[in-house]
Order: sequence, then structure tokens, then C-alpha cells
Amino acid sequence: HYIQGRFAVSAEELTTQELMSDLVNLQILSDRRKRELGYLLEQADLVKFARMQPQPKSAEKILNVAQQWVTAVEQDHGEVAG
Repeated sequence: HYIQGRFAVSAEELTTQELMSDLVNLQILSDRRKRELGYLLEQADLVKFARMQPQPKSAEKILNVAQQWVTAVEQDHGEVAG
């Protein structure tokens, strides 16, 4: 929802690969932010599609990384997430 709202990319119905391809084509994010997002989406895919059950500490770490990513993206684009 964040990516869709922030960058006007219809992300909800896209696969991770399709979303990453759209972001590359639109040149919205820096290479670093794209790599970070790719990692986050791969982790989410493991849970969603491979039914991986991360340990609580691992899940908390990924959530923190995602929150840091959103904050960094907002800073990159001249705004601070609230």
C-alpha cells in the first residue's frame, strides 16, 4: 500500500518481479533502495508463498528493516515519514 500510494505504482496485483521491473523502468528509487526493497519483498514472498514461519526475533528484525526503509525513502524524497 505504501509503494502504491507514494509512487502511484499499482503494486497490489503485481508479482515481486513485476513490481521491481516497474520501479526500475520508472527510475523512482535509487539502486540501494531498490536492492533493499527487493530483499524485503523476497522475505515477504517466503512467508506468503512458501509458508515459511520466521522466528519471532527474525520477524521483528524484518519489520524494523521495513520501517527504516520507509523512513529512508521519505528522507530521500525530501519528506519525513510521521
